[in-house]
Amino acid sequence: MKVINSRKYYSIGEISEITGISITTLRFYDREGILVPAIRSEKSGYRYYSENQMDVLHGIKYLQSFGLSLEEVKAFQHDPTSEWLEKHISEDIDQVKTELEKLENRLHSMEFLLDRVRQSKHIRRDEMQEPDTISVEVTTLRRTWVLSSRHTSQLDADMLFSDRCLELQSMLSRELLFSAGPYIAVFHDGYEKQFNREEGDLELCIPVIKPEGFKSDNLRLFGGELAVGVMHYGHYRDMERTYDYLKEWIAKHGYEINGPAYEYYYCDLGTTFDENEYMTKIYFPVKAKE
Repeated sequence: MKVINSRKYYSIGEISEITGISITTLRFYDREGILVPAIRSEKSGYRYYSENQMDVLHGIKYLQSFGLSLEEVKAFQHDPTSEWLEKHISEDIDQVKTELEKLENRLHSMEFLLDRVRQSKHIRRDEMQEPDTISVEVTTLRRTWVLSSRHTSQLDADMLFSDRCLELQSMLSRELLFSAGPYIAVFHDGYEKQFNREEGDLELCIPVIKPEGFKSDNLRLFGGELAVGVMHYGHYRDMERTYDYLKEWIAKHGYEINGPAYEYYYCDLGTTFDENEYMTKIYFPVKAKE
């Protein structure tokens, strides 16, 4: 510390030690005019800061602790009014709220995925305990918001329409959305085409966490209808016999098919690289026979 005319001055090293601000940052403040040393020795180039400038440094660090950038701090120095600060703090609060919403949606999306992984383990454990039991579910499909892509494409049960999945992932990234469940395929002109490698009218959907007020031509509500479903284990190319079993069950139990087949990909390449671990729930919308 240096005393000149009974006033205390601090070297740049002392200021750095007291405040925890690096010497490099203090030199940057000097160059940018954010905090210029009260005294600069022309011979030695040493910088000295007054006691009053300690207050300025405190103000800089305090504002930065609330997320204000150095550019904003510098602007506030040139217009040190409560109106300026109110405006910029309000804008930063709005930005933080937006970021928090995204983080919450990301957290929920990860929780959905974790639930899928855990449910898959439980279902497989139950299957091993009762290997001769095929469980058929009659349910009202949960209504959920989905991003949807529907157009004619090549259908091939040897793979999970990877190009269409990547298309939906691109939509998610573009719209800054997070998934809320497994991919869903809707075979509008017949599920059989995937076993013959034909072109078909395929709608591929992915459930999403819909932000308030969000709109998109690709966003729609899915589900809500009565359906009968059964889980298929293993690769997609072997699903045809599972379809046959489900159709026979529907006919025997007083229902009739009332729409295109759905496939829910509960365990796929997103959660395993072993095709034997694939789990696909096949649903047919149904109604009671008259």
